[in-house]
Amino acid sequence: MADALQVSIEPDPGALRQVRSSLRSWLVAVGAQQIDDVILAVDEAVANAVEHGHGHPDVSTAAITVSAHVGADDAVHIEVRDAGRWRMPTPNGERGRGIGIMRSVMDEVDVRSSTEGTVVVMRRRRS
Repeated sequence: MADALQVSIEPDPGALRQVRSSLRSWLVAVGAQQIDDVILAVDEAVANAVEHGHGHPDVSTAAITVSAHVGADDAVHIEVRDAGRWRMPTPNGERGRGIGIMRSVMDEVDVRSSTEGTVVVMRRRRS
């Protein structure tokens, strides 16, 4: 069983497939349940990072990193890190629902922003 997962991608929508595939394999290996929910939440966070990762001089080329591990609490912990700065969502019609989706399928979601970028931290019990 792999203890941890780390995937770095370019900020390109086409790279989301690589994240989903790697994450699915890792989640199966660690015996996680509700795998589709976890993948949905991570997919939303990565898609937001690709689309909205503004504020860094090298944002067009700065990698997005997805890290995951199983904590001592027997939960899956995932971080999605990018070089952009967090902006409050502005829902309009079909847009602006990513954070709500993440919160509805994960046990915990926290968005942390600094001058270094944005990190979405998520947690979901394995069973």
